[in-house]
Amino acid sequence: METRVDNDTALKIEKINRKIEEINQRRNGLHTTKIEDDLDRQELDEYINTLNLTSEQKSMIQGYQNTNARMVKNQSVFYYGMMIISVFTEAYLGYAIISMILTPNLDMFNTIFLYMMIAVFIINAVYVLRFLRILK
Repeated sequence: METRVDNDTALKIEKINRKIEEINQRRNGLHTTKIEDDLDRQELDEYINTLNLTSEQKSMIQGYQNTNARMVKNQSVFYYGMMIISVFTEAYLGYAIISMILTPNLDMFNTIFLYMMIAVFIINAVYVLRFLRILK
């Protein structure tokens, strides 16, 4: 079932979507704290209040916000889970790299494998450090 909206409502929804996109671009790739999430939500609410929405438009937008809040919560749980797995992967890669470095004679295959593990370790470390907000 598709609902039709008038031009004014469509224009206001488009403006709200642009504001949400602007906030998302600013937060892209960064782990945010609850306080920062609240500040972003307040900024969006203030912007929505400046649009002078009718009660029908407010109820329509409220339904979208409830759906988006559930999606963001599910995505954040997945993101935290992946970061925990990344930390354990970092620990294992660090152990494997150190044990291979301490091996006295490495053949060509093991040397290449060592360099590949070091590259994966560095890339994964960058993502974990961004999550912990040590790197930006």
